[in-house]
Amino acid sequence: MPTCALCNSDNPAGKKFCGECGTALVAAGDKPQTDSASASPEVSAAAVTPAGERRQLTVLFCDLVGSTPLSQQLDAEEWRDLIAQYQQAAAGAVARFGGHVAKNLGDGLLIYFGWPNGTRGRCQAGGARGTGHRRRGVRHAT
Repeated sequence: MPTCALCNSDNPAGKKFCGECGTALVAAGDKPQTDSASASPEVSAAAVTPAGERRQLTVLFCDLVGSTPLSQQLDAEEWRDLIAQYQQAAAGAVARFGGHVAKNLGDGLLIYFGWPNGTRGRCQAGGARGTGHRRRGVRHAT
């Protein structure tokens, strides 16, 4: 049973990473890999600490309801103006709640909550606030 060099947890045979802390496990008889040839053979905490961090991200896709029939009723310039107004209004609502419009996809938007500036509450709030965005859509009189 391999033991993690960082947290001293026992792990099942055949596992490559510690089940507790995620550190790469060193098989018996193997030397730990280091970045420097002059590093000591002892495994230091800095050598096995994973780079980066894990964060939650809420991804929301929204689109303009009824856009296909509406696009058939409008000429190209009116449709373009309507979509531009919709994207601007949606981007404003998303920014108000700490989100980021990752991509405009015609009448749809791909939205991230928790990226690039992630806080714990923004991910949970992102999904809940998506329904509020639906209720405050751009109105167009036909």
